[in-house]
Amino acid sequence: EASTEITGGDMYDVVVDASGNPEGLGIAIDLVKNEGQIISFSLVDPTTVSFDHRKWMGKNIQMNATVIAATHEPIQEIMDIVALKERGWIDPGVLKTHDTTFDKAQDAFEMYRLRQDGVIKVAMSI
Repeated sequence: EASTEITGGDMYDVVVDASGNPEGLGIAIDLVKNEGQIISFSLVDPTTVSFDHRKWMGKNIQMNATVIAATHEPIQEIMDIVALKERGWIDPGVLKTHDTTFDKAQDAFEMYRLRQDGVIKVAMSI
């Protein structure tokens, strides 16, 4: 109800599920707007979950899953980059092309989605 009030009934363009809750995907489907996007980082137990398939199809939702958390060494890639930076071989900081604030998150998302202004990575301060 609060999300409906906050968004004026439009709901959210993007919903991120990192809840670890077996009901998280269903909740994300409820919260995302028509033709919105769900990004899931969530690992749940049990591994099989139910959601309202017809609602998902009716809203034409794009769902993207990230799998790094499911690997046997989920932070290895981060440790590798840190080690390469410490050796002076790479500077991952050059990937950050823009800064923004939380209240400008939608503008930053649109810039990224539309690939405007040479955007690669946006850092957000809260």
